[in-house]
Amino acid sequence: MMTRKTFYKILLICFSLLLAATLMFACAPLLESKYGSIASDGEVTLRTQYAVYAKDVDVIQVLMRNDSGDEIGFGAAWSMEKLDGGTWMTLPFKPDTAWNELLYLLSDGGTRTFTVHIASLDYKLTDGTYRIVKEIDGVPVAAEFTVGGKVLPQTLSICLQ
Repeated sequence: MMTRKTFYKILLICFSLLLAATLMFACAPLLESKYGSIASDGEVTLRTQYAVYAKDVDVIQVLMRNDSGDEIGFGAAWSMEKLDGGTWMTLPFKPDTAWNELLYLLSDGGTRTFTVHIASLDYKLTDGTYRIVKEIDGVPVAAEFTVGGKVLPQTLSICLQ
């Protein structure tokens, strides 16, 4: 049986995903990020498989780790942003991009990987600093990486699955 707290979490996540999808499709390309600076509290972390990617990368594997002390819930949606002159700018998706409305749960101490398909973006990657952003229980978390230069693996204590 689902508790009231779990039900409200699921409802909040679904509403947030719907709102995020609506805003992404209704906005012009390269709008300023709604998140600005994202501070990591270390409770939920994201890391990309590599620290540096080539401009022609097709997919980016992202590792999520939950050290919050509680189970977390999140959806499939993600966004990608580029740092431009000190300001994070949100990259647009292609018009036909859609997200499955699923709720994923991750236990405390657990890890999960997800794949970012660059082809879903309506943007060609250029040299620079980027981040992949996910909202976890309404709080943004991000994994920064660089495009351009030699591809370097991150120092991860957990292998991507």
